[in-house]
Amino acid sequence: MSKKRRQSSGPPAPGAGPSASPPMAPRPPLSHLPAAGWKRNVLRAVLAVGAPALLLAAAEGGLRLAGYGYPTSYFVMTDDGHTLAPNRRFGWQFMRRETATQPYPATMPARKPAGVRRIFTVGESAAQGTPAPAFGFGRILEEMLRERFPGSRFEVVNVAVRGINSHVVRLVVRECARLEPDAFLVYMGNNELVGLHSPSPDGLNVTPCLRLLRLGQCVKRAKLAQMIENLIRAVRKDAAKRPEQDMAFFRRRRLAADDPRRQAVYGNLRANLEDICGAARRAGAKVIVSTMAANLQDFPPLASLHRANLAPAELAAWESAWAQATNAEARGQSAAALTNYLDAARLDDRFAELRFRLARRALAAGQKEAAQKHFGQAPVKVWKAAESKRPGSPAFPVCVSMAVRREARRTAVLS
Repeated sequence: MSKKRRQSSGPPAPGAGPSASPPMAPRPPLSHLPAAGWKRNVLRAVLAVGAPALLLAAAEGGLRLAGYGYPTSYFVMTDDGHTLAPNRRFGWQFMRRETATQPYPATMPARKPAGVRRIFTVGESAAQGTPAPAFGFGRILEEMLRERFPGSRFEVVNVAVRGINSHVVRLVVRECARLEPDAFLVYMGNNELVGLHSPSPDGLNVTPCLRLLRLGQCVKRAKLAQMIENLIRAVRKDAAKRPEQDMAFFRRRRLAADDPRRQAVYGNLRANLEDICGAARRAGAKVIVSTMAANLQDFPPLASLHRANLAPAELAAWESAWAQATNAEARGQSAAALTNYLDAARLDDRFAELRFRLARRALAAGQKEAAQKHFGQAPVKVWKAAESKRPGSPAFPVCVSMAVRREARRTAVLS
């Protein structure tokens, strides 16, 4: 007993006293933490994300219940509740309101009458029939079908819109696919390189991000987005000013044939065309896709671009040969003009107008194969929206036609 007392009455440890706290026990590993801890963190994360989402959803729902904003669908129901008409404000979600184009005015029954074959023509201004849609190929097709099949009933609906491209055509087709279609006639491609979601010469290039582009388009269809746009227009007086889409506007948006930004445009066209054909097939409709017509002989390029690595000395020599060629051509000296054009082509054959003039000289000399080669190269060298505004323009790039043909073969549709 005395030995135990002597052991317990030894000197205290350094720093220890009657009020010293016992040593801290080691923390348990994270895997042994109470379940309430990580559940609380998950709840906080859900509230941080879910609460704003619920508020936005409530605001969006309230605006829709209040009838705020404009409809974003292509068709709207008329007052009789049985007839569909084009939405005149459909283009507001894609373009500035001051420059937004409108669909061709026409009506159709919401439910397809029995025994009727419903055909939709989709595309841009060429498909719509600009400048006279009443004489467009959709109307011509309808009359031809009625004459060829007098015992059948056909309904050809023109849903093409001037100034749009495949990004918008895709949405129109998806909506028309719910209206009991029998066939789609797709004629588009002129506005891919200069139009909605095309490469911008000044801003950030987001053309390769197709999913981001489609997500942004979905956001623009929301009523909240419309309200924000209206507030911006009310604050900024210049927001409602009509932008000038003159020749300078289109010149700034020219893309050379070897510009790498073109590949994203072609990729988006293929993806949109695939979605268009898929939506039509799922609706049980046939699809006819067409490449764009081009009058290569009668429509010269409105502007051209030199190759990027053309040295100043080469440019000066090219301009000298070009001046001699154009002067000789003006004087009717075809042989001298052709010689100087060829001299210029050896320095830079990327200039679109040079190819066009070489084609005209070859055609005048009876060299049809050479003329066809030069005519075919001229629209590839440079593409401008100003040329594509006219049906039959040569500005449509060959690569877009190739993309249309590839998709037609891949999806087994008619072309």
